Amino acid sequence: MHNKQVCNQKQISLKLKERKKFQVYEELTIKRFSDNVLGKPRKTSSSTDSSSRPSTPLTFE
Repeated sequence: MHNKQVCNQKQISLKLKERKKFQVYEELTIKRFSDNVLGKPRKTSSSTDSSSRPSTPLTFE
């Protein structure tokens, strides 16, 4: 009984991690998509934006 509960707990936390990862991916995709559609309205702040933010290599291009 106890073992089964632990197993379920692990599965749930794994699912949450996956969902979080997907959420971040979705947000980035939507952001990039809206940037493309709107013709990148933040052209002036983009130069400072990219330098202030730590450059994280995106695995999905």
